[in-house]
Amino acid sequence: MTAKDLKAAIGPMKAQAAHPKTRSDAEPFISRALRSFALREQVEAHLQSYLDALVEAIPELNLRRHFYEGAWVIGLSADLPAGRRFGRPYFAFTRIEFAISVDAESEAVQVTCRGTVRNRDYETMHLSVPADADHRDQLEAFIETSCMRFAQRYFETEPINGSVN
Repeated sequence: MTAKDLKAAIGPMKAQAAHPKTRSDAEPFISRALRSFALREQVEAHLQSYLDALVEAIPELNLRRHFYEGAWVIGLSADLPAGRRFGRPYFAFTRIEFAISVDAESEAVQVTCRGTVRNRDYETMHLSVPADADHRDQLEAFIETSCMRFAQRYFETEPINGSVN
């Protein structure tokens, strides 16, 4: 590429930069962003009642919300006493988290459930569905199954490996 070719290539870029997009051009992006927040809030509303039920059954769990790797994450976690090791208290990490990603253009929701019970991670579950009323039952069933699986693992009476009294 010669300097003349470079100058020719830069010309259209410079002209485009001189006339930035108008506010009306930005509206579709803003409306997609607002739609994506609304869809995420709908999924969180479904989740909240199940998380509340888990906290009622396991009061040590604390609600957590954060943003991680492009997804909104809502869940419960706690460091629970698990005995003593080498004369010191030993704590076991327990969590259930739902990562919610929304694609506003295709109006699809991806939900990923990660769980850990007493320092043992279990298989991650994924669901991707269109965000319409026809698929709410599928989303509700996924959330219910994930929470039931977490509760079953939490209330197992199996001792923790490596625990020394």
